[in-house]
Amino acid sequence: MGNSRVPFIVFGVLFSVMTGFVVFVGIMAKSTPAPMAYMTLAMAVMSFCLAYLYPQFKQKAERMKLIREKGMFASYFAMIFYLVVFNIGLQFEFL
Repeated sequence: MGNSRVPFIVFGVLFSVMTGFVVFVGIMAKSTPAPMAYMTLAMAVMSFCLAYLYPQFKQKAERMKLIREKGMFASYFAMIFYLVVFNIGLQFEFL
């Protein structure tokens, strides 16, 4: 990713344009936007947040290491929980 915020901003703009296009197509078709629009909007917001926070994450301080470790720990269990719930939902045809 380099040593700058530029890649995050580029990805944020790209995801924002994609979201705008999908929402525009949904409005023109007189239907709700595709579910993909919500995910790309979330990725755009996340990219802009990472661009804003990049200088803090770049630091090698002990505090930032602890924050990264806790974030990875929480993300891991959240991902496992969502995967189990969605797999069970798909298996029993709830979704």
